[in-house]
Amino acid sequence: MTTTVLLAGCGQGDSGGGRATPTPTQPSVSAPAEFIGYGRGKLERLGLTPTAPDASKSLIVGLGYSLSVDAFAVSPTLTPAMMLTDARASSSPNGSITAGGRAVQAAAGHEFVVVQLGSGSLLPEYSLLKAPDDKGSQEKLSVQIGGRRPVALGGPRVSELLVVSAPVGAPVTVTAADGRPQSLDLRTGQRINEVAGLYPTLPKRSATAGPSFSFRTPPFGINTRIAQVQLTPAEYSLGWAPVGQAWLVVPIAMTVANCGQGCDPESVVLDMAKSAQLDDGTRRYTARQRNGKVALHVLQSTVKTGTVWAVFQVPATFRRGTLRLGFNGSIRFTTGSTNQLQAKAEEIPLALS
Repeated sequence: MTTTVLLAGCGQGDSGGGRATPTPTQPSVSAPAEFIGYGRGKLERLGLTPTAPDASKSLIVGLGYSLSVDAFAVSPTLTPAMMLTDARASSSPNGSITAGGRAVQAAAGHEFVVVQLGSGSLLPEYSLLKAPDDKGSQEKLSVQIGGRRPVALGGPRVSELLVVSAPVGAPVTVTAADGRPQSLDLRTGQRINEVAGLYPTLPKRSATAGPSFSFRTPPFGINTRIAQVQLTPAEYSLGWAPVGQAWLVVPIAMTVANCGQGCDPESVVLDMAKSAQLDDGTRRYTARQRNGKVALHVLQSTVKTGTVWAVFQVPATFRRGTLRLGFNGSIRFTTGSTNQLQAKAEEIPLALS
């Protein structure tokens, strides 16, 4: 059964350090001891003074999601100017808190831990974790208070307030689980148990020219360019790499040029395992297919281009090696004919920073 407590925003005072003491015009009422709720707006709408965490340490990212604490505050009392809705995934008897004329007092021995959550599109830095066509994230959120069992959260959370009633001083965390759990400490806004290799940035290598291949029947060339190479512990289509391992993602932009009359390429298929290998001096790695077939699009009137990705599973400590890139695959023309292609591999040094 769901209950509703009618409350409201009144005057307020600030004791500093993210704690606020309201000055209610009517007697306050107590909130449920285990209340966990969502609210809309800013911390100030609860009569609180926000504290901003270190932005470089207040973000977690995973498969298709990003979640951050943009501001936080701790207080024994709230003066809500909006409804606080139950945030639990399952039905709860704790109900909602609705503005209605009085301040809200935490239960005896408790205080409110309140954070401004930020979530949405992944930063360009983490584009490899983005869901194709923004299909959505894979993570599930839960809140843990002290040593209690985690409570699963449900409902929307974009740019929302998360209000947690917790024993005074008890640890409060929110965890995103998508196969590799990561957490944020809601009292400090800082991430904990972070995944190695994700922060503060992914190791990378800038774009550079790749080998060029020439073919005779019909005569045309394929020029390659190695776009920005990244080492990441997760990639959306591949998921999380095994612990201690990472995905080395090598984008290969291919441009078909110098194609004579009647030569109109439509797509290229590259057998990645036969076309790309990586050597770190102690071991050779074979590329796996992230996408092998690429539809070509017109770059200029007689030039067509497309991109394929070679992915290597390597130790998370990988920073330097040699990429051997050849061509073993086929090209399809708009006439419907398909030509098998082979070209000798060339070496490209890779150094990540």
